[in-house]
Amino acid sequence: MCVMLLGTIRQVGDVVAQMRRDEAAIRGGLRLSTGAREQYIHIAHSLIEGDGSHLEHYEGGRLQVVADARAQSEGAPEQLQRRLQSVIDLGSEMDRIFRDVLLPAAEEGRLDEVQGEHRRVEEISRDAATQADAVALAAERRMADAHDEARLAGQRGMAMGGACIAAVLLVAAASTIRLRAAVLQPLAALSRAASLFGRGDFKHRVGDVGTGELAELARAFDTMAEELAAREQKLLSKERMAAIGQLAAGVAHEINNPIGIIRGYIKTMLPETNDPQLREELEVLDEEAAACQRLTGDLLASAERPRLELRLFEMREFLEDASVRVAEGMPSGEHSVIVQAKRGELMADPSRLRQVLANLVVNAAQASPAGASIHVSGGPTDAGGYEFSVIDSGPGVAADDRKQIFEPFVSKRRGGSGLGLAVSRSIVLAHGGSIEVEPAAEGGACFRVVLPAHRTRSNQEEDRA
Repeated sequence: MCVMLLGTIRQVGDVVAQMRRDEAAIRGGLRLSTGAREQYIHIAHSLIEGDGSHLEHYEGGRLQVVADARAQSEGAPEQLQRRLQSVIDLGSEMDRIFRDVLLPAAEEGRLDEVQGEHRRVEEISRDAATQADAVALAAERRMADAHDEARLAGQRGMAMGGACIAAVLLVAAASTIRLRAAVLQPLAALSRAASLFGRGDFKHRVGDVGTGELAELARAFDTMAEELAAREQKLLSKERMAAIGQLAAGVAHEINNPIGIIRGYIKTMLPETNDPQLREELEVLDEEAAACQRLTGDLLASAERPRLELRLFEMREFLEDASVRVAEGMPSGEHSVIVQAKRGELMADPSRLRQVLANLVVNAAQASPAGASIHVSGGPTDAGGYEFSVIDSGPGVAADDRKQIFEPFVSKRRGGSGLGLAVSRSIVLAHGGSIEVEPAAEGGACFRVVLPAHRTRSNQEEDRA
């Protein structure tokens, strides 16, 4: 718009400059027309006087006419140049007749001759004045045309300015609409999502809105919502499990005392019983009571964070020794435990890890067919820690059950309490490690425990905090 308006202003300026030149040409044409008429007036005055006393004024006026005609002829159109040259020629013709014929005849008193030549000079003067008037009229016409052109240029400038302003308004409206679609609407969607997230509605998703950075921000909002929903579920699960754990710990504590009293009475009665059938029944009662005590012990263990007694020990020897002890507790010849581990030292609580290994091996034995071997392998990790795995040859763990199998009271085995793996996970997490289950290469399940590098007592105190 500015370029077009500047072009229009320049055009108007050129037209105004041309008008000024035409104005000068008009004044020159009028001066030329007046000079042509004054030349005749000077001739007539000299003839009336009958002498050459007025020749000086006459000559000055004639020379001025010639000078004005030549000045206007510079740069003028060809038609005007011919008219200006005609004015000069007619003036020269009048001067010749005046000097050669009229002035001598007037001085000698030849009036008839003066009258005849005077009419001829008068006609030449009218022709010269007509040509001079035509020059001035042409300049007036050019000036009028320039004025019209300037007026039209101004109107075109105003029209272009109005059109440009309308175009600017249209562009602004289009930009506003695009800005609303590209920025304001996505921002409104993000603001609404943030408000919903703040109220705890993590099911809402922003979706694909906006482009560029706004699209990235929308995806980040959706990812944040997913993470918040997952964390909320974990938090609720932890709170629920904590409440269940506290309830279970209280119930286990209250049940454990009477069970202990019952077992005490049974052990007192056994030496005094001579009836074999009664002795057998008392032994069955003692075994069932012991099972109840183990269950309450597991409940108490899952309800509180394990307290660790850390020390540095060698893991291969630990796995071999712990596996032998667990194998000795199983029915003779039913399962064998094969240990293939590499050496590696670890700062941990060996008694707690022995409990973890025992739970995993017992579960593996219960899941495997009779006579099958249970494989225990282990070795140092690249990060300086240690990992070991317990592999069975059972049916394995379904993919949908792998996330829940470590939760309390979740068991796929008939008669299982669902606390062994939960207690094992609690012990591993207390060490700062991880435990997971995955399909074994040759079928069955593989429970993998990964423990971090050497940990000091200060690390353990931080974990408790």
